[in-house]
Amino acid sequence: MKKARFLRAALVLVSAVLGAGTVATASHAASLAPCVSENFSHTDWKFENGKAEISATMKDACAPQEVTLVTYLAPKPNFDVPQYLFAKEKFTFAKQGASNTFKVDLPNCNTQADLFLGGDETVIPELVEGGLRYDKKKIAYWNGGTSNCVQPAVQYTTACDGSTLLNLSNNGTLSAYGVDFTVKYGTETKVVKVAKGASEDLTVPAGSGKITVTADKLETTTIDWALPENCKPSATAVNDCKVTTVTVNNPAGNGDVPAEVTYNGKTKTVTVPSGKSQTVTFDSATATTSATVKFPETRLQDITVEVTLGECAEPQPSTSASTSPPVSLPPTAATSPSASASTSTSPAAATPSASKTPGGELALTGAAGGSIAGGAVLLLIVGAGLFFMARRRKVNFKA
Repeated sequence: MKKARFLRAALVLVSAVLGAGTVATASHAASLAPCVSENFSHTDWKFENGKAEISATMKDACAPQEVTLVTYLAPKPNFDVPQYLFAKEKFTFAKQGASNTFKVDLPNCNTQADLFLGGDETVIPELVEGGLRYDKKKIAYWNGGTSNCVQPAVQYTTACDGSTLLNLSNNGTLSAYGVDFTVKYGTETKVVKVAKGASEDLTVPAGSGKITVTADKLETTTIDWALPENCKPSATAVNDCKVTTVTVNNPAGNGDVPAEVTYNGKTKTVTVPSGKSQTVTFDSATATTSATVKFPETRLQDITVEVTLGECAEPQPSTSASTSPPVSLPPTAATSPSASASTSTSPAAATPSASKTPGGELALTGAAGGSIAGGAVLLLIVGAGLFFMARRRKVNFKA
């Protein structure tokens, strides 16, 4: 029992001592005066790798204090307004002797850096004429820079009709102030003012030649109009063995385009409406393998198109009569004509003529020739008979 009482008493004593220490610490902290900028010391500014760096130390005892480092986009390398918050970092100093190194992004243009007493609620997003300032809260500050805080950019699109659309912008991370773009083309010079975080469009008409765009912190941009791929006309050519047909296609957006089509030494002109096609035909009697399409009064490139041989119609065979060869007559053995010659009725005696009748049939001629052949055969037979009879009489007489 005595031991338990002793332990209880010891615990009560320890609690009392700790509580007294805590109260004393809290009381001591509460008794510390709020910090002022003079309670802190700092190193020199350091700028490298796009960062602003500075170290601070609570050299004098004061109440715990938040300290913040901020950087701004500024209109000039010395103090001027308006300024716009670029980056920030904070740290809480809890007691005397505490230190911290701050490092925040530094814009690559005119800027201001401030190290001051306070946290997020104390940060001023924009420093404007007659507005809030850090004043006596500042521990350290710096102004500098070598260029304006603008970030101009140019983008462009060439159109089928020969015009060029420029997009002039000033909306980068460093775009804190307006910028003037100077655009030159032909004999024209235009100045386009673009506010911070904004962009403006400018259309340069067709036939203006080279376009030059300049602005503060912008590399000189030179633009020469070029026909977009989707705007280029196309052509096809087909030869069907009778005529050659050349078809010219004009994409939408080009406007009406005059076209000169040349094939086989002949040229024909046609106007092709935007988004349409037109055909031109040529005689294929003496065909060549390619056609040329030119677009006068435009910047469109000439086209050489290969001629494709289409399916030619098969020629129909003509109806021609075959002629049989004429019958040749063998030589006769007798030269004297016979009074009993008769006309042969043999079908082979008729020789067809190669001429056609109006109905398409071949006319048969040469009946006289058949009679002559028949008479010749008859004479041969008679002569052979007389010869045989004469031989028999001669033999019998000798006997």
